[in-house]
Amino acid sequence: MITMLLGGLWHGAAWTFVFWGFLHGAYLVLHRLLLDCYARLGVRANSVGARALSWLGWPVTLALVWISWVFFRAHSFHDAWTITAAMLGLGHATDVAPVRGYVQWLVWGSLLLALLEPSIERFLKQGLQRWGHLHFTLRGTAYAGLALALIVLGGSSQKFIYFDF
Repeated sequence: MITMLLGGLWHGAAWTFVFWGFLHGAYLVLHRLLLDCYARLGVRANSVGARALSWLGWPVTLALVWISWVFFRAHSFHDAWTITAAMLGLGHATDVAPVRGYVQWLVWGSLLLALLEPSIERFLKQGLQRWGHLHFTLRGTAYAGLALALIVLGGSSQKFIYFDF
């Protein structure tokens, strides 16, 4: 828990960052407690029950991480609570100016990505298999071309954000 609190403080000198770290630490503590509870209830690893709990844990984990990231990006606790309430259907985030339209696109985009993930994974696996069968000179030429394009078209660089701390 202390590590996560310090991690939040390291990301920014604001209480919202510390709270973000606290939430992640609390999630890790809760996870450990759940594992202990499952062990006491006799849920064995790789059993049907364990797999079902794992599948149910994915959307819960995603929702909890989404909520915690609100505190990471919000300008104040008021904004964070307003956005969180709107995410839970308990209010509207329209009075938080940077959020207008952003949350809806994030939610719909994440849902679309989750639905398309099996197809994307299949496509990438097939592409990597084909890529691996190409002659090494073709792959090397492609890598060199990509590196050259990044150098030429990369634009201006900017300082890494953590160098400001």
